[in-house]
Amino acid sequence: MLEQKYIDQAQYDEALADPVYDRILQTAAITEDTTPYSYFTDALIEDVIQDLMDEKGYSETQAYNLLYSEGLTIKSTQDLAIQQICDEEASNDAYYPIVEYGITDYALTIHRADGSAENYSKENLKQYLISVRGSAAPFVFSSEDEAKASIEQYKGTLGINTDAGDIVDERLNITLQPQVSVVLMDQYTGHVKAIVGGRGAKTTSLSLNRATASPKQPGSCFKVLSTYAPGLNECGMTLATTIKDEPYRYASGQPVNNWNNKYNGSARVRYAIEHSMNVCAVRTLTETVGLEKGYKYLENFGFTTLVNNDPNYPGMSDIAQATALGGIVYNIEMTAAYAAIANSGIYTEPLLYTEILDHDGNVLIDNSKPITRRVLKESTAFLLTSAMQDVINRGTGTPARLNNMPAAGKTGTTENSTDLWLSAYTPYYTCSVWTGYDEDKTLEQFWNQSWHEVIWKHIMDRIHAELEYKNFTPPASVVQRTICTQTGKLAVNGCPSITEYFDKDTLTKETCPGHGKTDDESKDDENNEDNSTNNNSGSSENLGNTNGDDGDDVDLIPPTPDPEPNPEPEGPEVIPQSRN
Repeated sequence: MLEQKYIDQAQYDEALADPVYDRILQTAAITEDTTPYSYFTDALIEDVIQDLMDEKGYSETQAYNLLYSEGLTIKSTQDLAIQQICDEEASNDAYYPIVEYGITDYALTIHRADGSAENYSKENLKQYLISVRGSAAPFVFSSEDEAKASIEQYKGTLGINTDAGDIVDERLNITLQPQVSVVLMDQYTGHVKAIVGGRGAKTTSLSLNRATASPKQPGSCFKVLSTYAPGLNECGMTLATTIKDEPYRYASGQPVNNWNNKYNGSARVRYAIEHSMNVCAVRTLTETVGLEKGYKYLENFGFTTLVNNDPNYPGMSDIAQATALGGIVYNIEMTAAYAAIANSGIYTEPLLYTEILDHDGNVLIDNSKPITRRVLKESTAFLLTSAMQDVINRGTGTPARLNNMPAAGKTGTTENSTDLWLSAYTPYYTCSVWTGYDEDKTLEQFWNQSWHEVIWKHIMDRIHAELEYKNFTPPASVVQRTICTQTGKLAVNGCPSITEYFDKDTLTKETCPGHGKTDDESKDDENNEDNSTNNNSGSSENLGNTNGDDGDDVDLIPPTPDPEPNPEPEGPEVIPQSRN
């Protein structure tokens, strides 16, 4: 700051002489944050600090001093009305199947009477709790009192003698469990409208933010991004492509299991997405897309948590068959990836602010133009959207179906139900909801595991209540055609057939030669066709199964859905956006 002339030499010398770290250590144990920042503001501060360092060349200390002491104005992308809705719905205890409490942070320092000091971490506490409670979720308790009692028992093993002059400094954070995170953004601008980093009372600023700083396994949400997106985009697949659904193994010999431990023999891509079929996803990534291509698509979708030959993670790589079923992600990056599909295949970097102004009103950083790139063809984005409408309308995401707006998205459930996800979007907004325990405790004891989908629905229903109804419309590069299910060619009279959306470039131009049916069979087909026509409402979205032999033929074209703020802390001025 001296070099930038924000302070003079005397102020610089005074700052260097200030024993700031001594003061921090003396007050850390007794300081209570009475007006903690919101989770959105926490994330915003981290972004601003990083950008001041990257774009202006400040050190971290200089960036913090500038942010807190120089009267900056930050124009936030937050929408306070949307944020309030997200906060209210995510914190509604009625949605969650159980109320428990977890120790999320712990540190202890014992200042002995002889002047020595001993430090104990959360990991030390964990080893003790495992020894007395077992290894299954040692940090999760039925009540706060039970958690605190266990900590007191642990402290009783450390030989603390306050009568002899021992002094204890302790940091403890106990939070509600299961936890939740929510990110909601405008897919067209990249503006993040709301962030929920957890539920329960937020007692400190810059605390654990599960939406932006706590990576989780995404489960089947990755299938669309790592596998079906590249498959449809450049590997010749269509939504009508048939995939074998039968016993399959990873290269290691380990079997790939469907979530219901059943096999259909075969399934089309649309059905495999709708019903989240593991074997189809792993087989497609392995045999059609290729592991490296799937990895590159994930990179292009903006994920920063991928690893491959990283010295910090020796022997680990996301160029793997299992990447079809998941990895490690941040909620905000998952939301941005699905927002790219919602935005016709254009990825837009998520933004928390548009401008930083100095105390004189001059623009210090202009962040109004986010990084964008095309990751999918417009046709591919629509095909995925169409398939994922089925997920919401009649697949694994039906509890999230909205009252007055179409939605498309994908559910995700990790092994043993430790993480539950829904990443989904409307023609207006993209939103992801994660729920689970901070310590990866299983949720499989709960038969109904859809409360995250219900949270998503209630958030989006409220946000869209006054918005004009819109539908997802196909681009000019997408057409509807009826094809023969046996040959995959354009259907003729007598073919067992389905009607599906296709990219013009991947649509077959060949016509089925027919199946040599007898006159009697042809008459039966004509009668069936007449009955089908009489039962059809006439809507192009109401096309049903015309192949009675194939159980995975369902209504292929998505039907129209039935109509059915935190106080500002002291520091920089943060200006949220008004509701659009």
